Amino acid sequence: MDNSSDQNRTSPEFERVSLDEVRVAEARRARQRNTIIIIAVVAAIFFMLVVLVIWRWRKSHETEAEIANVVVSVKVAKAEKGRIAAQVVAVGTIWPRDKADVAAKVSAQIKKMGLLKDRFVHAGDVIAVLESRDLQAQRAEAVAALNQARAEERSLVTGTIPKTNAEDQKSLNDARAKVNNARALYDRRRGLYERGGISKKDLDQSQLDLTTAEDELRLAQQTVALRGGSLNPNDRALAAAKTAEAQQHVATLDAQLSYATIIAPIDGVVTRKSVQLGQIVQAGQSLLTIVPAQDIWVTANFKETQLANVQPGQRAEIYVDMYGRSFEGRVDSVASATGSKLSLLPPENATGNFVKIVQRIPVKIAIVDPPAGFVFRPGMNVDATILTK
Repeated sequence: MDNSSDQNRTSPEFERVSLDEVRVAEARRARQRNTIIIIAVVAAIFFMLVVLVIWRWRKSHETEAEIANVVVSVKVAKAEKGRIAAQVVAVGTIWPRDKADVAAKVSAQIKKMGLLKDRFVHAGDVIAVLESRDLQAQRAEAVAALNQARAEERSLVTGTIPKTNAEDQKSLNDARAKVNNARALYDRRRGLYERGGISKKDLDQSQLDLTTAEDELRLAQQTVALRGGSLNPNDRALAAAKTAEAQQHVATLDAQLSYATIIAPIDGVVTRKSVQLGQIVQAGQSLLTIVPAQDIWVTANFKETQLANVQPGQRAEIYVDMYGRSFEGRVDSVASATGSKLSLLPPENATGNFVKIVQRIPVKIAIVDPPAGFVFRPGMNVDATILTK
């Protein structure tokens, strides 16, 4: 009985001792894991530091080797005495040297027109064709009027109408034939009279008929001559004026017919196209604008204080924002007035109150031999630099 009671008292104490030992062992293992992790992290950081030091050491040696192997080239040039070149800079804009506003010269409907916007065209290319059937009908009427005027002028110059001319010529021929017959009859009767075959009265009658026929012949000849030379000079001038007017009308219609075909006046790119196929346009209405793609210059507004040494022909550099590079240029000209004086409403100092403001003067710069493949569009922003001496 005593032994069993002792065993019952010691069993819980034994269990508590076992639990404490387990907790202590787990805590010891946890501390060991943490220690291992810390040691591993420190070792990794140390390894990275060693690698970084070695890399920087090798990099520094490579840089020293490159510096030791640098090759220096020296260009020898003759020094000339002169003023030090100065630079003046201003913001500029690309402008076309020339542009063409294409407009209609006659009022008509657009019959043919291609898709030309932003397309390159050559001088002489057909841009549009206008309806011209009305003009062709008017020209046919004008040609008929011209033929009539020429016929009237010819009839007036010849003296009369063709029918009258034929009648006068017939009368002249009849008079000549009558004279010939009368003369032959008179010669025959005179022979008979000499032989005593007829009386003196018959011979006198034959002579009277011959004289009458000769008078009629002279009258016919004078009539023909008078009709050809007795025209009024004013009538001739009026007929010639009518013929010239008819010719001019035909020439005007021919010109209008040529205007029905609209062609490109210059080489360039079609911009600002404002009409469409089938639209009715009026004379003078703008159809489109052609801007040259290569024939351009730069206009930059420099301050008046920058232009003391600027002269035409000086070298310039043009930095184009679109391409991010510079192009060579030459100063072409300097404007004769400031931009404010050339504006639509120039300032006027009428009250006497004047604030001095630095003015800007436009300078035109031409691009020298632009390289192929670069397109300079009007309106692009540039930075213009002039190298003055």
